[in-house]
Amino acid sequence: MADFKSPALQQTTNVKKMEPGPFKPSGILHFTISVSDLERARDFYVEMVGCTYWRRNDHTMFMLAGEQFFVLSDIGYHRRPNDPGHCLIHNAFIVNGEDFDRAIAQLEAKGIEILRYEDDRHIAF
Repeated sequence: MADFKSPALQQTTNVKKMEPGPFKPSGILHFTISVSDLERARDFYVEMVGCTYWRRNDHTMFMLAGEQFFVLSDIGYHRRPNDPGHCLIHNAFIVNGEDFDRAIAQLEAKGIEILRYEDDRHIAF
């Protein structure tokens, strides 16, 4: 058994102890979005953003955007990442160009405020 510092690795038998060195990730497995209501968040991401529900456990719900995963987590202390009207901390999803105008119309029809729009680059938050 290897001598790892991290408690999560103390009992593992399938990770080799190696000399540290640079590495490059090959992609993103998932990211987590903190929410205060899993069902309401799922409905938003399915109905408003067009994502697909995959599965859930007691505190997390796994979603798909295309072929990439993200996780909705309700851990009991969700806080808004930004002050009202600000959008510096955010998550962004890719929408195909032919669907962009429809996506904007859908969000506005459901009362979702667009906080930023840049016409020359077609960015909306």
